[in-house]
Amino acid sequence: MVERYAIVPEEVAVSTDAPRQSLVVFEIEDDHLDVVSGNESLVRVLLRELQSARPAHRCVEEPYVDAHGGPGVEHVTYTSGDTLRGRLLGWLGLGSNLLIGRDRLALVPCEPSADARPPLDRAGEIDVGPQNPGDAPFTARMRFHQSWYRAAVLQAPAGTGPGPESRRVLGNMLTEPDGAAGLNFVRNDVYVMALDRLGQDKGVVERFRLLHNLLSSQPMCFNIFGPLKADIELATAVWNELRVPWTAADDGSSRSRTEQPWSVRRVTNVEIEHAPEPVEEYLDDRTAFDAFVEYECRDGSLGFIGIETKLTEPFSPKEVDGEKYRRWMRGDRSPWRPDVEAGVFSDIEHNQLWRDHLLAVALRDHPGSKYRHGCLALVRHPLDEHCAKVSADYRALLKPGDPSFIDLTIEDVVATMETSLGAARWEPWMRDLRTRYLDLGQGEVAWRKQLQGRTPEARPSTAPVPASRH
Repeated sequence: MVERYAIVPEEVAVSTDAPRQSLVVFEIEDDHLDVVSGNESLVRVLLRELQSARPAHRCVEEPYVDAHGGPGVEHVTYTSGDTLRGRLLGWLGLGSNLLIGRDRLALVPCEPSADARPPLDRAGEIDVGPQNPGDAPFTARMRFHQSWYRAAVLQAPAGTGPGPESRRVLGNMLTEPDGAAGLNFVRNDVYVMALDRLGQDKGVVERFRLLHNLLSSQPMCFNIFGPLKADIELATAVWNELRVPWTAADDGSSRSRTEQPWSVRRVTNVEIEHAPEPVEEYLDDRTAFDAFVEYECRDGSLGFIGIETKLTEPFSPKEVDGEKYRRWMRGDRSPWRPDVEAGVFSDIEHNQLWRDHLLAVALRDHPGSKYRHGCLALVRHPLDEHCAKVSADYRALLKPGDPSFIDLTIEDVVATMETSLGAARWEPWMRDLRTRYLDLGQGEVAWRKQLQGRTPEARPSTAPVPASRH
């Protein structure tokens, strides 16, 4: 849904019952452009409000606004009509006012835009855009769902990808303007956080993939864990509630159970895409955690959880090995079974998980480490059977009961957030995460219509998608 508001220099009561998913356009009356034109404080106020106002509204910037600059009045353009208007695409909680110097600005509704509808194909159906016929079944289903989400929820056209030089239109890609505007993120503060991370110009965060590919696990990582970085109390509440499912095979016990492998007094830091430095003292490569949670235990010691997120991407096909990796397997707290043949770890099926796990062990066991506890957590989609098998096979290489590798699903994490957070202010975030990643049934009708147009040999599995628990 696209909502339009005008910025005027007086307070006006504004309704707060607009749809939660909204694209807000600030239209500045020509008579009032002098109030905000060139005023950098407008940018600062918008970004400050971005952190605190209702999470019910999306932050989207004008396509021509520099992605690093935030909403900027220097990019105002004009449309012809009875009244000339400048257009500043930005975001603010409904009912809030902008205070710029001595001038108070408020938002008032404008006429609905003709753009406020999902893109449709020639048959009048929601246009999910082109798919990739070579996808494996789960990838095909998730690509379609992200394409449906783009068209039905974001109401945006399909872009090109998967790379910045690609000219192939795919349903799961955002256009350059929509990607730069932050549509790949379910919260406004997360979008700002992603831009800040890109601005650091280090690590393995890929700009185009992060901003434009709805199917990528990079924006998913920001969408799930970004708000925890911004609110340490929130992160503490979640990690105090999170339980890890253990199967009987994990530790040789006779039954499955759930337990908490950490004892968290408080979370002290959350990072997105993190690797310990200097790298040569650890694995001496580009291996990094997608997310990183540092916490203080109840006994005062420190621990961490390094997180690897997977949506549909395969594990890295790169096979690496050598003494710089193997040396971390020889410690007293080594989690790996001594009877496992050495060559198994360099096998393509296990190599990336092994390196991620090695990084966690190296960070924990480094001679100068401040951490007494540390583990690697794989967070994957509950319907990704291949990833689940890779995880289970890797678990079999570890000593029974070892707590330094845990397997979680997105459902585990989101359900824990819903239980531990409770407050109504977080409901839009939880709902958006479920719509975006878990409630595939919302696009099921469109998915089955898509399958009807394929030849039998090109059709992925038509087994019904299980409904999310909420």
